[in-house]
Amino acid sequence: MRERVWRQVAEGGVRVVAGARSALFLPFSELGLIVVDEEHDPAYKQEDRVFYNARDMAVVRGHIAGIVE
Repeated sequence: MRERVWRQVAEGGVRVVAGARSALFLPFSELGLIVVDEEHDPAYKQEDRVFYNARDMAVVRGHIAGIVE
């Protein structure tokens, strides 16, 4: 399922995704909006292997896409 969604996003076949923190890494070519709901939830903090906070990663992704100043 994840691979199929990744491929559809990469090919431009999917324009909207509601997902877990891993959705931040989907290869959208024209990203327009990122919504982080319940950002205080500890589930947004990845502590296995690569450590990151999904809220902070969403801000970085927004800067890269040019949707955050």
